[in-house]
Amino acid sequence: MYAHQQVGTLPRQVSVEAAHNFRDLGGWSTRLGGKVRFGRIFRSAAIPADRDNIAPEIAALNLKAVCDFRSESESAVSDSVFTHLPGVTVHRLPINPAVGGSIIELLTRGAQTGEDISHLLRRAYIAYALEWGPSYRGMFDLLLQNDIPLLLHCSIGKDRTGFGAALILRAVGVRWDDILEDYLATNQLWEPDQQLLDRVPRHARATLLNAHEEMLHAAFEAIRLEYGSIERYFERALGLTALSREKLCDLLVS
Repeated sequence: MYAHQQVGTLPRQVSVEAAHNFRDLGGWSTRLGGKVRFGRIFRSAAIPADRDNIAPEIAALNLKAVCDFRSESESAVSDSVFTHLPGVTVHRLPINPAVGGSIIELLTRGAQTGEDISHLLRRAYIAYALEWGPSYRGMFDLLLQNDIPLLLHCSIGKDRTGFGAALILRAVGVRWDDILEDYLATNQLWEPDQQLLDRVPRHARATLLNAHEEMLHAAFEAIRLEYGSIERYFERALGLTALSREKLCDLLVS
């Protein structure tokens, strides 16, 4: 794997041939003594439509809905295998990875330091929290409509998906250390392909292609500064009242 974090809960990985970073959000303990149910929420990288040989494996998960956080341009370049699964509705909830274009521009100009890229990634995570609330609100709307089992994905299942998964786990009361563990598991479960590696200078890869704890911290700190508390953020930005969070726990926690 590209980076090595000690992840003690890798059994949550869903073994699907040629599918990267595919895992179940079930099993995490909550502050009130429950556990997130298995088989309700999955997260993964995008899976191209031409890998239809693995469709039966994915169909066995009985997915009802898929949240696709890729931008319109990303979706246009690569269709998803999920759009071809019977009984599955793909919901486009695009989040522009504006940082991506900025990073490529930086690399082209030669401003290639890890510090440059870390700054851009941090800005992107803050934008996920403060500017892309409507997409994450759509994700929670689907959960509250009981459109589960549900799967989240973006391109590599690291940043936009990672933040979305963190929001769900936080909303149902999972402890921060466990939220971080799920987020950092990407560093065990995803490997960049050669085409992507060829585009990124070797000395910039560790910064750009791994999940970093400080990025998730930056997003949640921005929420605290802007809204005062995560509870206010849930209610004002995502439409999650205390009552709807209780319903979410009923659906997702045993």
